[in-house]
Amino acid sequence: FETVVAREPLPAEAKLVQRAFQREYNRFQNNPTAAHAYLQIGESDSGDLPVVEHAAWSSVAILLLNLSETITKG
Repeated sequence: FETVVAREPLPAEAKLVQRAFQREYNRFQNNPTAAHAYLQIGESDSGDLPVVEHAAWSSVAILLLNLSETITKG
């Protein structure tokens, strides 16, 4: 969060990010094929991260990168 918007998240924002990750993790855990397909888009190096977790974090990253605060910071 801090890297993307250059500030610490408010408590409500931190909860929102945690809920978003958990929602996406559950979605991909219930459909690992969707996680694999999702990670086929663009470049993706997960290192040792499990596919489901990698896909969930990727979804959260996209959420953060699309915030208007991210686009207009500075």
